[in-house]
Amino acid sequence: MRLRAIKYGFVTAIEGCVRAAQHVVASEGLGMPESNADAVRLLGRHTIVDAATAESVAVAVGFRNILVHEYAEVDDRRVVANVELVGDLDAFAGALARWASNAEL
Repeated sequence: MRLRAIKYGFVTAIEGCVRAAQHVVASEGLGMPESNADAVRLLGRHTIVDAATAESVAVAVGFRNILVHEYAEVDDRRVVANVELVGDLDAFAGALARWASNAEL
């Protein structure tokens, strides 16, 4: 049960990061992302989010796809090994929040 909750938490947190990234990329005219992962990377390239954090979250987008679409049978050990991504997801959201609070409205 806990593992299913972790998987669902990953999916929703990563989707939230992607939605926020797509919104900022579009509203700020940062380019045309080729994928959800690319939208996240664009924020790193434009220094809205630390580049290393953006790359980690972009990789997490691929992990999310595996969880949602079951492209591969998900090994529960892989899920547990990716728990460290939570810190990067949190850092990504925090960077966007700081950016938004400093952006002119």
